[in-house]
Formats: sequence, structure tokens, C-alpha cells
Amino acid sequence: MEKNKGILQFVAVCMALLLVGMLPAFAQKDSVANLLADTTRTHSQKLAVVPSGGIDTIYMHALPSVMITHKWRPRFAPLSSQEKAEYWRRIRDVKRVLPYVDLVCDLLVETYEYMETLPNARAKRKHLKRFEKELKEQYMPEMKKLTRSQGQLMMKLIDRELGSTPYQIIKAFYGPFKATFYSLFAEIYGGKLNSRYDPKYNRDDALTERILYLYQHHMLD
Repeated sequence: MEKNKGILQFVAVCMALLLVGMLPAFAQKDSVANLLADTTRTHSQKLAVVPSGGIDTIYMHALPSVMITHKWRPRFAPLSSQEKAEYWRRIRDVKRVLPYVDLVCDLLVETYEYMETLPNARAKRKHLKRFEKELKEQYMPEMKKLTRSQGQLMMKLIDRELGSTPYQIIKAFYGPFKATFYSLFAEIYGGKLNSRYDPKYNRDDALTERILYLYQHHMLD
């Protein structure tokens, strides 16, 4: 009897120790279930889990759904037929207008430097009038053969070379009234004298800049 009583006491103590050791596991399992059911209410929670090696703590973070889109096509994707046509038209236009751009810029710089040597405003106006007449007689027939897109490209390339739009140049030589008149006249035919050349933020100008680089390095011959 005493022997059976001792065995029962030993079993009771073992059961008690086992239950005490299992309490944290049950508590942690309950907390895991609660947290998994509560992920919609919190962004970051501390979890207690029971791996094979013992009790450890990890973090769970519920992230919102994010959709990532990219509006530009892959860098080395082939050009469409429309893009190829646009590319070759731009090459043609650059080759056509670039000699005129260089000529106009040289004439403008030369005229400005000469006008600085004239004694008064009357002499400057007289020289400008003669210069304008000679320019029209010599280059107007060729300029009329340019298309509207080529004319707009030429005005942007002048801004690229001189750092000033045609509107600003006309305003500096002739004053704001004549600059405004020519600007309105150009807008009637779809041109803009005050458009800036900005290859960094303008996709159309970036294409022109790339073609200019290839052309000036004899890679389009």
C-alpha cells in the first residue's frame, strides 16, 4: 500500500510539472491565433512561437498591397514602325536645318559685335535695316522650302546654340513690340518663337539631341 501511494505521488508530481511546463506553450499558441486574427488592425506585432529548439520571438509585419507600373518600355525593346518613321524624319530634318542654324548663329554673333562698335542708336537701326534686307534677299527663297516642323526645329536649335530663343533675340535687336508681332505671326502657322530647347525633360528634344550627337560624330553618314 505504501509502495502504491508513493508511486501515485510520483505520478502526480510529474503531471503537475508537465502541466506547468505546457502552460507557456498554450498561452503562446493562443496569442499567435489572436494575432493572426487581428492582422487587419495592426501593422506590426511581436509574436512568440515554439520552434523545436525552445521558445523564441519573431516579428510579423502586415504590409499593404502595392501595385508598381512602368510607363516606359524596356530599354532595348525594338522600335515600332511609327517610331522608326519618326526617327528617320528627324534625322532628315536635322541634316537639312543644321547648316542654316550654324549660319544664322554666326551672323547674329557677328552683327551683335559690330553693332557694339556703332556710335548711336540711329546708326544701329540703319545697320539692322540693311542687314535684314540682305538676309531676306539671300536666304528667304531657301527658307521658304523648309517645312513647318523643320522651321520649328531650326528655332529650337538656335536656342540650343545661343542660349536664347528667337523671341528673345528679336526682342534684343528690335524691341518687344516687333518681337510680339513676329511671335503672333508665327503662331498663326503653328510655330512658337519662345519655345525652349530642353533635352533633359522634353522627350522630343532628347531625340533631337541624340541625333545631333550621332551626326556630329559622323555616325549617320
